[in-house]
Amino acid sequence: MTKANEGRHRHRATAVLFVAAWRSWFNQIARALGARWKAALLLAALLALVIVAVVWSAASVLDSIGGVQLLHEAPAVVVGAVSCLAALGTILAALYTPDRNTLTAHLSPLPIEPAALRRAARTQELLVGLVLAVTLTAPILSQAALSGPPEAAVRGVALLLGLIAVAENLTLVATRLVGLALAAGRIEPSVARALAALAVLAAFAWMFLASLPINFNEPHGPAVWSAAGLVWALDGPQGWVLVGALGAVSGGLWLALGRVDDIEPGRGRDRRVSARRAGAGMVSLERRQWLRFGPNLVMLIFLNGVAVLALAGTGASGNDPLGTAYLILPMLSAVGVGAFGPTRRVLWLYRMTGRPLAWVVPKMLAVCSVWAVVVVGYGAALALLGQWTWHDLAWMLPISLAELLVAMAVGVLLPVTADQSISGSISEAAALVSVIVLAAGFQSALAGVDSLWWALALQVAAIGLAALGYGLVSVRAALR
Repeated sequence: MTKANEGRHRHRATAVLFVAAWRSWFNQIARALGARWKAALLLAALLALVIVAVVWSAASVLDSIGGVQLLHEAPAVVVGAVSCLAALGTILAALYTPDRNTLTAHLSPLPIEPAALRRAARTQELLVGLVLAVTLTAPILSQAALSGPPEAAVRGVALLLGLIAVAENLTLVATRLVGLALAAGRIEPSVARALAALAVLAAFAWMFLASLPINFNEPHGPAVWSAAGLVWALDGPQGWVLVGALGAVSGGLWLALGRVDDIEPGRGRDRRVSARRAGAGMVSLERRQWLRFGPNLVMLIFLNGVAVLALAGTGASGNDPLGTAYLILPMLSAVGVGAFGPTRRVLWLYRMTGRPLAWVVPKMLAVCSVWAVVVVGYGAALALLGQWTWHDLAWMLPISLAELLVAMAVGVLLPVTADQSISGSISEAAALVSVIVLAAGFQSALAGVDSLWWALALQVAAIGLAALGYGLVSVRAALR
């Protein structure tokens, strides 16, 4: 077999594995909902939600910046922002993807090249990360699509998508390499994954912040160096050369992804549970089960690390001009998406005891207890730093609680499991888009309310509806 045929065979194997994982995930959702058409309808609703988020984000940001042409007037900021947001979306998708899953375990004895298995799994992460990246960068993409003649608009969008693809692939390669280096020491693999993701995101965030002409900063760094190439590519048809170059770099990084080993999961410590802890209440049991699922712990460590870095940056600069606090809050609320999946296969135990709904409220309280400590601590730190008042914190907590309950409901509909690599990343992406849309809609609703009592009523209604939604989908899952 020639090298060309071997390459085509490897890529064909990757494509087959990619499709198999998606079909397995779709069939799992169809079984949970009871019919394939219900699963298709749910996916269509999620797609509509993504479109709403993209349109709203683009319209609101473009309205706020007026007639500023970002690509031509601030190219370095565009490169930094697009790269950073693409890295963020990819990391959020990748951290909820277990390196070892049931589908991979079943396929590993077969004569399939391990690199093909890894590329198939990471292509799924790239695809979900692309959805998040497009949602987050919608204002920049929409401005490129709506400016100039058709050829220039298509070229501008292609350049930005090429930049997103390079940033995504580079993020996955760098995160895996840094994680392997950390795990080679005495660091727990789950902690190594979280710290690696945090380090890579910090590097992209530095590149973005270095490009901003704020706080007496003279723009510098890789984004500034790359801005000249973006301007050159936007000026004429020669820009398609850069589009091709970005595609080639992205393809090379994608091939390299298959050669980077996965981080071996830790064996865990042999913990002896005391009789008192063994007899602890349902809330404590649900909390332990939630946190002992690897991706949940990794995501919680990562998000807390992001919050600490944001607090450190805010404390050092004395302000938060980019509104990082408001971006981190929805991400912290999205952690509830992974509460249901790890325990869904043992729900039959509750049905056998005649109490099928016994887990619904304790699971909600378990997640809320961890979330409250994190969010209240983060909000209190912002208040002490002078960025928020205690009134602001009290005003933000109700909507954040509603976002958490929505994320938990999404997690029941789209369970996070270790059956295949795609389920966790899709659930996380769906939860993030849902809480972003909820936060945007709620803020828009409050903007038109003058009465304090009406505002409080809206907050109570939001929490009530979110709790009702979680309760309904949980009861349905418990009784199936």
